[in-house]
Amino acid sequence: MASVLASQVALTACADPIAGRNLFDQQCSVCHRSGAGALRTPAAEIPALLQSGSIRTHRFQLSDGQLKDLEAYLAEVQAAK
Repeated sequence: MASVLASQVALTACADPIAGRNLFDQQCSVCHRSGAGALRTPAAEIPALLQSGSIRTHRFQLSDGQLKDLEAYLAEVQAAK
């Protein structure tokens, strides 16, 4: 648990969870209408899954910085559960 928290702190130090929330609202919520809290995939796995194409096709591509922002936002949402 402590290592997860430490990695979240390190992640959010270089990423912007507010920008990640905006990205989720603009891009992801079109299909994920129930919100970020309903996602079951761990936040840390989302960027690699989006980049690899191993999950459903998405109509958008995010930069590495945007993926970090999205991950930071999702990590905060998942930590609040």
